[in-house]
Amino acid sequence: MRIVLVVLCLYGLLVIKNKGDDYMRPILFSKIMDFINKVDTEGILVKNIESNEVDKGVLANKYRGLENLIRSAMREHQYPIAEPKTPLQIKKLVTKDSLYIPSSLGADGFVYGVVEGSNIIWRSNDGMKTIEEVEYDFFSEGYYYPYWVTKTEAGFVVITGSRYGSASPGPNIGAVFFSELFDSGYVLKTPFTPNHTPSEFGITYYHGKAISEQIILIAERGFPAEEEELGKIRGTFDGGRTWRIVSEYGEVVNSDQNTHFHTCAYDPYRGRIWISRGDGDNGKLLISDDLGSTWREVKPENNLGRTKFQPTLLLPLANNIIFGQDSGFGVGVLKMPIDKTYYNKEEHFSLVEGALCWDQKGAASQYPISSYAVDGNVAYVVMDSTYYGNGKSFVMATGDGGNTWHTVAGFNYSHVLGRGIIGPDVNGNLYGIWNTTEEPNTTAIFDMIEWEKK
Repeated sequence: MRIVLVVLCLYGLLVIKNKGDDYMRPILFSKIMDFINKVDTEGILVKNIESNEVDKGVLANKYRGLENLIRSAMREHQYPIAEPKTPLQIKKLVTKDSLYIPSSLGADGFVYGVVEGSNIIWRSNDGMKTIEEVEYDFFSEGYYYPYWVTKTEAGFVVITGSRYGSASPGPNIGAVFFSELFDSGYVLKTPFTPNHTPSEFGITYYHGKAISEQIILIAERGFPAEEEELGKIRGTFDGGRTWRIVSEYGEVVNSDQNTHFHTCAYDPYRGRIWISRGDGDNGKLLISDDLGSTWREVKPENNLGRTKFQPTLLLPLANNIIFGQDSGFGVGVLKMPIDKTYYNKEEHFSLVEGALCWDQKGAASQYPISSYAVDGNVAYVVMDSTYYGNGKSFVMATGDGGNTWHTVAGFNYSHVLGRGIIGPDVNGNLYGIWNTTEEPNTTAIFDMIEWEKK
């Protein structure tokens, strides 16, 4: 019986792999799994044997691998794919006396941003042809200049901070301010943990209409010394009016390795919060299904040799959670296909390949960041670099909810789009920092890509 099952499963996999009709793939997989569940009465192939009995354990592990392959492929291939018709192309460059940094897409469809090294915040709804600027004295509050700004249904949120001692004087600091008005009335809501800052992969948001779905999450970034307080995940669930600590860092496994959060994200499809912390032995991937009241660790099954999980990007889409790695070979993204079958009445998590865009650097020196652009099943992410000099920056994109990924732009500069890519705004524009040697203090505006469904 075991031999028959294996032969049938392998035959089924070959049929599905070579079958061109996307509609038939989930049906074929479903038939195979139904057959296995009915015939495999001993639980050899699909039952998860916990026993340490030698005679069952070795054999079970063999078939467990095949089971994981089938289930992973079933999740991964049951959706159509899309390919880009063109590369990502710059529509316009906007040059100013100072660097205008796009930071977010507001709930009103405007792009919001800050002016580097100043108290100025700005917004635009016409591709930066006209820009509304507000100068408000955030600096005198003691938490440096604005780093990030957005509009929620409730009002306006400004995050200030100095990154890695770059301010003068040079402490790492950060804080959150809120106002119902764009041009005045900002009130300090919460300072960051001492010696922690905002970062380009630590702020994410979801602009829901309901009060409880007006969400901003902040993963504080820092490198605390042995006696210093560890960073936190801070969040608002009412558009910025009130803030609370969503997660403490928790147990330190190895004090010789970094103890900081990487990123966080709210998954609106499942009402779930994802957070990632590093580094190394301290690395963890955690989820909460009750907005941070309780947490559980996720260790995705994979054939990639990964046992530690500390992504710098977590991007929830309908069919996949996109996983941006900061370790391992190559620059690119991985993905966690959503489990919709809940075998044994339990949600399973798996990590599979997405796509790579470069092999000349490792993920530790060039990784995706969490200022990403999303429009339904279309998403764009930036592969930022941690080095200067001669280098490259990449944009990767998906037009099918993360099922397939494509490199849509490769720029021959190390730090363009260093705060990610923002949008699309009400006119379908995407925004990012350009700021090259030849074109300093410049913001790039891109057209969205057209996709061809396969």
